[in-house]
Amino acid sequence: MKKRLSLFLVLLLISIAIIPANIQAETVGLLTGKTIKTASNRDGSIGTTTVVTDGKADTYFDLKAQVSNSAVTDYLIYEFATPVDINAFKVQIINFKNENLAFEFFDKDGKILYQLWSQKIVGDELIYYFPSKLLNVKKAVLTNPNTSTDLKVAEWNLYNSSFSLSAEPDSNQIKLNWGQADGAQSYSVERSLTPGGPYSGIASNVTDLFFEDVNVESGTQYYYITYALDKSGVKIASNEASAELPEPTPTVTPEPTPIVTPEPTNTPEPTVTPEPTIEPTTTPSPPASPTPTPEPATGNRAILVVTMNTGLEKEFELSMTEVNAFISWYENKQDGTGTASYAINKHNNNKGPFSSRKDYVIFDKILTFEVSEYSVTE
Repeated sequence: MKKRLSLFLVLLLISIAIIPANIQAETVGLLTGKTIKTASNRDGSIGTTTVVTDGKADTYFDLKAQVSNSAVTDYLIYEFATPVDINAFKVQIINFKNENLAFEFFDKDGKILYQLWSQKIVGDELIYYFPSKLLNVKKAVLTNPNTSTDLKVAEWNLYNSSFSLSAEPDSNQIKLNWGQADGAQSYSVERSLTPGGPYSGIASNVTDLFFEDVNVESGTQYYYITYALDKSGVKIASNEASAELPEPTPTVTPEPTPIVTPEPTNTPEPTVTPEPTIEPTTTPSPPASPTPTPEPATGNRAILVVTMNTGLEKEFELSMTEVNAFISWYENKQDGTGTASYAINKHNNNKGPFSSRKDYVIFDKILTFEVSEYSVTE
């Protein structure tokens, strides 16, 4: 007896050891197994059904076309005991031919949170995401807005799943990230150049929770959707995410720095150094040639002071005839005629053994001159 019991325990342990440890549960929705109210308006109630939440595709509820009749069940309604968050849905319709459906979601105060009225909703077995998560939903409504077509609803479910997709540019690629989908064995990735598709597959049998799309071009917006595949072959669709690889920043070639040629420096005019007064060396005069005594000046005379542009002042004692001759030369030269210089006789300042001494002044070196006239009598 003990040997049989031991053999039984060994076989039991072996059978447990070969069962895969990573088998995940099927995707469970917020409405799975729930009782759904049927009604002719969003606030009424005619009856109940569980065929749309039993997980079976061969049972369905006949959601009638919308008519003004309180006995016609064209609404499915479920109220949660406490508010929930919702980000995905599934509506499987057996006779689906691209008809319109309508969703409505309300909070605990009856305020509408989200409404998708008379829009084409995919009626296959996949799970689809809303554009954004709906928070604190208390009441969910599904209705048939068509006026002539009854819809055979096999499954209706809502989800709060972590399986959400994001896309962002990363260097020369676009990186996709998503959350773990309940029951997922692998994932596939599809891409489109327009929002909402049509999509083309770019990866399959992905077991990671990310994918890097390297076949992208800068300046193009790409739209992605990811599918999770569970062990029974059911696909769950993520939300759509988009990203654009920015255009590369052009390399700016710096402008060459201009070489500045310095302006030539004006050579300053040389400072006119006044001629030194040469003290004559006393040389005895020969007895036969005595030095003549100059005649005293008589008549109208003047002191002429010429100021040069260097600031040097030259002073001359002259007759008015000589002064007028200087003035006449200056004015003529100013009008463009005459010589560039003028010789002024130094007369009594002629010291030394010189027969005469003259001071030559240059026209364009003269800054100003002053004449102080006086009279001399014998």
